[in-house]
Amino acid sequence: MCHPMMLLNNQVLEAVQKRLEMSLELEAWKTNKHVKKIFREQIANTAFELQTSTLDGLELGQSN
Repeated sequence: MCHPMMLLNNQVLEAVQKRLEMSLELEAWKTNKHVKKIFREQIANTAFELQTSTLDGLELGQSN
């Protein structure tokens, strides 16, 4: 039977390894030019949609 301290150490080690894997994956996503392009396009589209809906709202308000 394993000692409770050994079990805890193993759990901590697994958590640290998972955290490292996730950090490396995040860095890979951050540096991926294709992903950056997609994010820029989505941000631009969202900004355009917000601007359009705001202008539509202003036009509706002026006609009343």
